Amino acid sequence: MKIISGEADLAVYRTSLQNYPLYKEHEEEEGYRVIPVPGLNSAEVGFGVNQNHPDPFLRRIFQDVRFRQALSVAINREEINDTVYFGLAVPVQATVLPTANYYKEEWGKAYAQYDPDEANRLLDEVGLTKRDKDGFRVDPAGEPILLLVEYYAANYPDITEFELVKEYWEDVGLKVMTKGLSHGIFDLRVRALDHIITVHPYQDATEVLTYLYGGFRTMPNGLKECPAWDEWLGANYDVSIGTKKLEDFEGGKLPGEEPPENVKQQWQRGQQLLQTRFHSKEYMQISQEIYDYQAEYLYAIGTVAMAPQIVIVKKNLRNVPETVRPDDGKVVGLEHESQQFFWKQQEK
Repeated sequence: MKIISGEADLAVYRTSLQNYPLYKEHEEEEGYRVIPVPGLNSAEVGFGVNQNHPDPFLRRIFQDVRFRQALSVAINREEINDTVYFGLAVPVQATVLPTANYYKEEWGKAYAQYDPDEANRLLDEVGLTKRDKDGFRVDPAGEPILLLVEYYAANYPDITEFELVKEYWEDVGLKVMTKGLSHGIFDLRVRALDHIITVHPYQDATEVLTYLYGGFRTMPNGLKECPAWDEWLGANYDVSIGTKKLEDFEGGKLPGEEPPENVKQQWQRGQQLLQTRFHSKEYMQISQEIYDYQAEYLYAIGTVAMAPQIVIVKKNLRNVPETVRPDDGKVVGLEHESQQFFWKQQEK
């Protein structure tokens, strides 16, 4: 209320994109400016498929890249942007941000076109050709394949985007249920491999941060959607560098599940990237290989990126940067620029 009544000189942390139309409605009469500061997320909502699912049938289709590609092209990103983000985000596939020196435009376009016919074709190719009386694709037992989409309830008070994606996927014959969970229950289900599809924002996908995290910002916390692979890769790495021995693990075997060779290679690229010099030839090559892989295999399926943080500034508070986002615990942010703000004397 203090914002739309004009009482706030500068409002940053308690603003919301959902209130953007309300802020704009009162902007002129209350004498403030509404500044959409560009965001740094490569996916405001990203979907990850559990390729380690214990059910053999689900595991097979989830590991088929055509299934994930079908999920992606079934999504109408333009509609999501207009409906949920007021046209202020960027409809794009999950990848590194375009400001990266090694960026390829094709990454953002990878399976990001809205093409339900292509989605249907890909799902048929996977072998999901049989449907029930309601038009949903069925498993070998004749039961509809249910995609349970789970997310941290506290992180997503507005579930409009989930409902839209549910509609898109059901339009191509996949039954969908969405469910918000507490952090504790969510994490327990993931560790137990009980999840189907999980939701995460893919945050801070700048060139520097993707470098520091080994290029895995499109797969948060490594392979969180595929925790059995992630566990095996981490343990194997510990053995390879000598911090652990096989005997340290139960039964003298690596925990988790050994992933396919292409997953091992992608994980290795992330480790190699950490050993390169920033902007070196090797760095550029490995970075491009990492995001070439993500663009093809879609371990993360993005919808829109770079949704802005809304900043409210009194009209006579000047020299406030319009491209520096609020601080989120890092060493740069809007408040670090406050020494350059000044009040412009009101004209009489």
